Amino acid sequence: MFSPKKWVRRWQDSRRPHRTPVTRSAVRRPSLTLTPLEDRTVPTTFTFTSPTSGGALPSGVTEVGGIVLDIVGANGARVVSQLAASSLHQGFAAVNPLTIGTQTGFTSTVVNALGGGISELAVRITLLDGDTGP
Repeated sequence: MFSPKKWVRRWQDSRRPHRTPVTRSAVRRPSLTLTPLEDRTVPTTFTFTSPTSGGALPSGVTEVGGIVLDIVGANGARVVSQLAASSLHQGFAAVNPLTIGTQTGFTSTVVNALGGGISELAVRITLLDGDTGP
């Protein structure tokens, strides 16, 4: 006996893609390999060298992290300061403009030591953008 309900169901089933059950043997597991891009234990002079005429940064400056200012004054005097990574902003930017960090300690004595002007300035900023957004 003809049933329109059964006919519609058969027709709908025929329009759906057929799904075959996946068996364990049919699952292909990827072969994972590790390819080292570089030896990260080798020290580099890239982050220890300033593009100013002063060249190598003082021994107190860390290899990475934070903000490093290298200032050479008009008289050739050099002032290097580092703002530690632990003191920089962490989290989302809730204001615009965002202050990443504030360097203190530039007293009038330090500024005067630069001889009345700045002839060279280099800034090294280490940032981590660890978000998962596009």
